[in-house]
Amino acid sequence: MTLRLIITTLALSATAASQEAKIPESKDDVTVKSMDYYGLSGREKLYAPGQSEASSLSPMLPWLEQRLGPLDKRILKQAPVRSVRLSYAEVLREDAEARVFNGVTLHLRLADTLEGAGRLVVNYFSRIQVLYDKGSFSGMPVGDFTARSAWGGIPHIVFTRKNAFVHLSCDPAIEISKRDKSRRGVPDPGIKQRCEDLARDIDAQLLKLPNVEKDVK
Repeated sequence: MTLRLIITTLALSATAASQEAKIPESKDDVTVKSMDYYGLSGREKLYAPGQSEASSLSPMLPWLEQRLGPLDKRILKQAPVRSVRLSYAEVLREDAEARVFNGVTLHLRLADTLEGAGRLVVNYFSRIQVLYDKGSFSGMPVGDFTARSAWGGIPHIVFTRKNAFVHLSCDPAIEISKRDKSRRGVPDPGIKQRCEDLARDIDAQLLKLPNVEKDVK
């Protein structure tokens, strides 16, 4: 099912004089309905009691630096780390003549609650004019909710895991000549799978984050 990304409040329709005026829905009402439509509501049912929200991204920062590259020192000074944004170039191959790489952009954010992560997805969808489809490119699960798009020829994956919201985009490969620094796009049939593999690796790290300590009745 195609996800409609532009979330709009219902306009007050024209009514006959004898009809009672309709009350427009609040922004929160529309957000809740959108979450229901996307299948983002009720994700807490996927987790057993005691499996709660992660409180910080700090434990996965060493992995992020090893896999994606150096992080902004300002991120490392945060306590706790609740949001990470980074862009980096992944070298795919290199020889004496040229270097081939693709660019990756990651936005990772912890909401306060499981429901909050779903709201972050809906809010993100409301800000862009692009259609996402439910599920991953391969059809295999990523997180507890996944959506994908390839607008502009660039694979995008949005997913949630507990209270984490993740948006990942992967640019197709570019070759840069070492002789004259010219660059050109090169065929990159594996870009969608590489992007999805990275998303799945990030999800595995999110699962390792310590949960917030809460009393379980």
